[in-house]
Amino acid sequence: MKALGVLIVSVALIPVAARSAHNENGQGFDVRNYGAKCDGAADDSAAIMAAVSAAGAGQVYIPAATCVAQIKISTAGESLYIAKGGTLQNPAGSSGYAITVAANNVTIEGEGTVDGNKTKLKPVCDASNNCGGVRAVNVSYLTIRDLTFTNSHHNIFATCTPQMKVLNTKQYSGLGLSGVQVGILSGSAACGVIEGPVVDGNLFDTTGADAPTTQYTVQIWGYPMYAVPGPAYRINHSRLTNNTFYKRHGLDSTELRMGQNAVVSGNLSYGGTIGISMVEQASATVTGNTSHGPTLECLESCDDLDTTFSGNVCYGDNVTQSSVHYTSFYPPGTGPGRNLSVTGDTSTGLTRAAIWAQDTSGVYLSGINAQCALFSGTANACIFLSNVVNFSVTNSLLDGKSQGVTRGIYVAGASSDGVISNNTIQNSPAGNGVFIRAGDGQTLDRVTVTGNVFKNVRYPISFGQIGNGVIGAKVKASANVSDTPR
Repeated sequence: MKALGVLIVSVALIPVAARSAHNENGQGFDVRNYGAKCDGAADDSAAIMAAVSAAGAGQVYIPAATCVAQIKISTAGESLYIAKGGTLQNPAGSSGYAITVAANNVTIEGEGTVDGNKTKLKPVCDASNNCGGVRAVNVSYLTIRDLTFTNSHHNIFATCTPQMKVLNTKQYSGLGLSGVQVGILSGSAACGVIEGPVVDGNLFDTTGADAPTTQYTVQIWGYPMYAVPGPAYRINHSRLTNNTFYKRHGLDSTELRMGQNAVVSGNLSYGGTIGISMVEQASATVTGNTSHGPTLECLESCDDLDTTFSGNVCYGDNVTQSSVHYTSFYPPGTGPGRNLSVTGDTSTGLTRAAIWAQDTSGVYLSGINAQCALFSGTANACIFLSNVVNFSVTNSLLDGKSQGVTRGIYVAGASSDGVISNNTIQNSPAGNGVFIRAGDGQTLDRVTVTGNVFKNVRYPISFGQIGNGVIGAKVKASANVSDTPR
């Protein structure tokens, strides 16, 4: 979980030659007509800025060549087009961004490349490590599409940019921080609520040798984090859809923080630490995403409120701990998170719990299909619930694969007011189907276990306590079926 996004660029002006403002195909204000050499060596900043100034609300055209420059777009409605085979490259050794956007309704597009020209982990940046491809602050309706980004500390860094869209880009490296950051910086209360950032159909690949500690490929972040008494949701209706993430190092493939009504759908991620991280989100929907082999969890829910996960798939590849992990950074019982719904989640190859939730209220699990094997540590169960009030686990298939899984469902601590019903728990010949254990000095009560089927499970239902823990009188089991009755 981390930061946001923005863009920067600067350039001087040069005299404009008295010739056509358009390129040979009439596509826009061709920067070569304003003195740009585009030879990959000369600094064309002044020439390209002349084209930017002349274009007004028109289109500036970067040809199929390498133009070295930093530019700033300050006219509403202006667009920049980089042709196929063309590159806008940040000058070597410079801080800042290749492109800075300081106007509304700007479009940056084309089949070419924006090159941040930062080839080391510690590139030349400002004090906030702001350098790279595109930066935008306090603008609206910025659209970036179809381009390739490379060699940047941030490929795209946008702050206070409502209605921003990043569509169908290809982004590589992300040297140090991120591919896309969109959000609100510390102290930027004047931003109000940011509406509608959309990140759709992009490829993010930070597997290269030049990206050894890339943190997040995408961050959509409403700052600050962990407000007391609860979050002030600052980013509304985010859309993170149909993106592909390849991540070798660093933290989350993507993180959404302090927002509401987000939709995260159809994304595919490989590697990293966490596939998708949802932090202090309200009324978010996370559906149809697939993750392969992150080292912690495929999906993280941290202090979320009324958030739904459905139809997601987690391939743990025997390195991932959990499919969905709910946690809190507040003291127990004080955080804003509650009412987590997980439906139709499928997972294989995990080393801990498929679903792991603790210190919250309202966890509703249904239709979980988990192949649970190679478990270790505390949460060694297909589903692990600790200190959860108001929960249900229904209509799920939990398969231990006969590989030493200790428990199908483990309810622990002071959990209460739960229902475990109509599940099939199988292939845990040395372990428990449902294990209910009160924590030391805690009372676990009002849990009903009914209508479950246990196959090849040594102890279908077990009860216990740690130290002075107490199993309450209203913990009951009935109408369960086992092929190894105990």
